[in-house]
Amino acid sequence: MHYFGLMGMKEYLIIVLVAVGLVFTSSGVSGEELDSNTLNLLKNKDWFLSIEYGRFSDNVAIGFDDIPEQNDFYELKHTLLSGKIGIGVRVSPRTSLALQYAIGPDDHLQLFSYDESPDTFNSVRSHFLSLVMSREFNVNVTDSVDAKFGITRASIENQRRLGQTRYTISRNNEVKPMVALAYRRALSQRWSGVIEVSNYFLSEPDIVTSVTAGFRFDF
Repeated sequence: MHYFGLMGMKEYLIIVLVAVGLVFTSSGVSGEELDSNTLNLLKNKDWFLSIEYGRFSDNVAIGFDDIPEQNDFYELKHTLLSGKIGIGVRVSPRTSLALQYAIGPDDHLQLFSYDESPDTFNSVRSHFLSLVMSREFNVNVTDSVDAKFGITRASIENQRRLGQTRYTISRNNEVKPMVALAYRRALSQRWSGVIEVSNYFLSEPDIVTSVTAGFRFDF
């Protein structure tokens, strides 16, 4: 556990440094201009906070489709809505950089046997920590579309127990690209409503999709 945590911190420190470097390199700024821009960001407080809730695709969840037809005795805990929080900063009038943390479904399925077969228990939970760069395109005075791309560190854990003795746990940790498309509408000077579709391009269990809605507050 400490090994993966240490690796995750190192990976994301490298990602942050590279991403920030790319932003300002692509803008053709010098070191002095970089220092000036950083001071302006802190001075102008061009920061924002987003809170969203939504649904994830079935490949990281347990639902009624996972219950065998012949099994009438079960206990299912299915996550209806999952949360996502993000904090970001505007690095140019239309470009921003954000760190997002999304909690995937935390589902549990207990199948009770009515014969001599052992009971089975399955669970799945997931987390997604993403560094995202966003480009804003204005639709009109109040509405905008944000095209996003970045890197996510996904952690998916599956547990399975057969009876009381046979217990297996599988964990999959990956650092993979992600893209998202968001539609925002200004509700006031600082508050805006957000609808976002995100795709995480994982190797296992393939592409994970989430659809979320929530609010963004600009400081």
